[in-house]
Amino acid sequence: MIKLYKEDKEILEITLSKPGIFLINRVEDYYLLFLGYSLSKNNSILDLLDGYYTDYLKHKFQITEEMKWYKLIRLYSSTDIHTIELFQNTFSTFCKKNDIM
Repeated sequence: MIKLYKEDKEILEITLSKPGIFLINRVEDYYLLFLGYSLSKNNSILDLLDGYYTDYLKHKFQITEEMKWYKLIRLYSSTDIHTIELFQNTFSTFCKKNDIM
């Protein structure tokens, strides 16, 4: 089972539900936000995304090559807004399946 601190869950919930507050216009903006947050807090959000979530996406999209989660999302999206929608949908499904949030 994947564990996150309460404050990490809150950040994920807020950024997924209201990306405009954080000036998120595409999936790469999520990556930069989570990178900065993880570096400042020394926590596991980026580990979760780069590890378990990336593996989930690779399985879902049947990809065998090594690729970061945000690049996988970009690969399967046609527009910037679609990258946000695909990230929100797949990450929410991933969290429900793994009882994260």
